[in-house]
Amino acid sequence: MLELLGPAATRGPIPISILTAASAAVGDPDRRVHVRDFLAGLGDSVRRTRAGLADETVLWTGEAPVPFPDVATRLHARLAAATSEVAFVTGDDEPTLEQSYAAANGAEHFWLAGLREDALAALERRASHIPVENRERCAARASRAERELGETDRITLRCKARHATWTPSLGSAEETRPSHLTE
Repeated sequence: MLELLGPAATRGPIPISILTAASAAVGDPDRRVHVRDFLAGLGDSVRRTRAGLADETVLWTGEAPVPFPDVATRLHARLAAATSEVAFVTGDDEPTLEQSYAAANGAEHFWLAGLREDALAALERRASHIPVENRERCAARASRAERELGETDRITLRCKARHATWTPSLGSAEETRPSHLTE
């Protein structure tokens, strides 16, 4: 489980439920009580908010172990899988801690696991109800894909296309500016 905390720490505090699910997937403790016992033994190397409660979060603050690249990829895949199991926000409900974490980090864990298609699917599944947030997320992903994969890579082109679909729905600055300011 110590290996899981390193990759998770790069994304901020992780809900105990997601950490437990990822831990179980790699053969580590599979019950919250056992995960909490392990975390308690780490002392000041972890920061736990609301320890012992259902909405507990965990952040690794110590010197994180640096796993081999193939191990890090596998760990991110487990974290991604755990986030993909989180229920979606429905209607006007406020997102739970897990839903917020999954929306903010699920696609990134897929990306870091080398699962680019799944990363794009995660972005789509966890789209915000606020169009500008979706446009900005797609713009960031398109820029990153171009930087890491090249401008003609299929994933890069899909990211750019997805960004382009959000831009017209928001209108350009000129189209949304009041007419008395454009004269």
